Amino acid sequence: MNMENLSERAVNYAAEKTNELLTKAIAQAYADGYNTGYKECAEKYDIDLYEDVDFVDLDLPSGLLWSSKYRENEEGNTLYLTYEEASAFDIPTEEQVYELVDYCNWQHLMGYIGRGGYDIRQPVGKYCKSENGKQISFDDKGMKYINSNYVPQGIRFWLRDDDDGAEKKSVYIKSDLHDGKPVVTIEKKEADKALLPVMIVKR
Repeated sequence: MNMENLSERAVNYAAEKTNELLTKAIAQAYADGYNTGYKECAEKYDIDLYEDVDFVDLDLPSGLLWSSKYRENEEGNTLYLTYEEASAFDIPTEEQVYELVDYCNWQHLMGYIGRGGYDIRQPVGKYCKSENGKQISFDDKGMKYINSNYVPQGIRFWLRDDDDGAEKKSVYIKSDLHDGKPVVTIEKKEADKALLPVMIVKR
């Protein structure tokens, strides 16, 4: 069998097995640090890395779609990624976050937190709802640091940042709401030490 036929068979097999193999391949890619290579491979063979992501059309002026929640692992737990890992996905820009703030109505996401033997009802995140009735949620998952137990709280996730430098943009959505709008702060975090959740966008 020549190499051309072998390559064609390999591509066809990969297409048939996309649902079964992509999750394992992507997970291994992150473990080995080959994020960009897997993304380029997906683009080359027209494989959708995001087929398990639920994108929501919030009827934004830009037409941008947002993932319904943070990126999760196979167990359904929020992924905390370095900026390099997060940038393998299409993550939002600062301008796209402010568009989301301006054109959606924001409300507290309520839940129960165990404290002193009691379940206390309090905000555990936020959701934003568009005029078309669709919504996405942001759980208060905070962030982490490599080799540190310090866990800043709040709604935080990475933003696209094309500037050079060891620190990259992230967004911090504070607990306050004013007339249905959150208080948003753009912060720089160490790209190789800070671990933040990821929201994904789609054009």
